[in-house]
Amino acid sequence: MKKVKIETFGCQMNKSDSEKMYGLLSTIGYREPEFIEDAEFDNCKYL
Repeated sequence: MKKVKIETFGCQMNKSDSEKMYGLLSTIGYREPEFIEDAEFDNCKYL
């Protein structure tokens, strides 16, 4: 199983965007890891 961790900073719209990204990534087999060290890559969004 592939794992990805999205760190979200800023306003509520950023949180909404992160949730959408998790939804899209889950359709191709990605899951949120229990520990960040288990993630395959990190995606930080700064606005």
